[in-house]
Amino acid sequence: MVDDAQVSVEQGLNDPPVLAVRRAGTGERRTLWNPNRATANLEMGRAEIFRWRDQVGHSWEGILVVPKQHNRADHFPLVIQTHGYSKTKFFTTESLQPGMRDALWWHGESWSFSWAGRRTRPMVLRRGEPLDQIAGYAAAVGQLAARGLIDPRKVGIVGFSWTCFHVLYALTHRPGLFAAATITQGNDMSYMQWNASADWGGGDVQHSAEAVIGGAPAGAGLQLWLTRSPGFNLEKVAAPLLVTAQHSPSSLVLEWGTYGALRSLNKPVDIVWMRNAPHVLVKPSERLYSQQQAVDWFRFWLQDYEDPDSAKAEQYQRWHELRKLQIAQDAERASASRKPLKVH
Repeated sequence: MVDDAQVSVEQGLNDPPVLAVRRAGTGERRTLWNPNRATANLEMGRAEIFRWRDQVGHSWEGILVVPKQHNRADHFPLVIQTHGYSKTKFFTTESLQPGMRDALWWHGESWSFSWAGRRTRPMVLRRGEPLDQIAGYAAAVGQLAARGLIDPRKVGIVGFSWTCFHVLYALTHRPGLFAAATITQGNDMSYMQWNASADWGGGDVQHSAEAVIGGAPAGAGLQLWLTRSPGFNLEKVAAPLLVTAQHSPSSLVLEWGTYGALRSLNKPVDIVWMRNAPHVLVKPSERLYSQQQAVDWFRFWLQDYEDPDSAKAEQYQRWHELRKLQIAQDAERASASRKPLKVH
């Protein structure tokens, strides 16, 4: 590098990162290395900032990825990512919360959406937190549907780490909002995890759960848990759920609480264990596998699409059995809604 030049990584919301050099004074720029030349051949949607308000007036902001081939007559599915993003980074490879990236664009066949949330200050845990999140989800879906951009009956949601709780709360307390969901390596705010986390972070995990639910799951606080904890309300779940556990066998055990309960209730649920994978995926092979699982899951449930790869035959065989459960569950719900109310 010469004295009057600076080398840096340059990227933008829709521009993949490159290593570039700029000459001071003149601003002359040259690309030294483009590690993402293959992206030029991909039909990725265009990312743009989307802002909206919920019913109580709170402001929200996120990144909306618009399908490349879209017109006003199309009503695409929508996938909401609940983790953060950066306005200055190439969106489809931003790695703050990895594991679901390919679900963002599906080669132009779906809308997708991710937001950082309305709070810029550090999060203060409180009981209204999950209700705030549901209000944001519902408002975004409603406004995009009102514009004729999406099909509100085909909306999926991705939860990772802390936001697994938000997703599970939405599935149990607003069961008609989403048509499919995934959660990966996260807090389900369950009684099982509360017990298991006694020594995690000096008790911080337990204290966080108690702050959100309103107390410990004992004595008077138990009734609050019965009402607010997703783990005690899983019978209300209507959307198919893919659960992913990562790292150690103990992590699998913790995620098994949600999976096992839903399976016992004959709900459409599947589980994946990425053994020895860290909380934030690093290896390209692990990230690709995780991403592809999400893409396959959402396309199966929201678009009735199956990857023709013969290596995935067993996966789709499993999911077809889950679809039978979903059909039976939907029929039961429809029948229950048609029953006349009894007057005593």
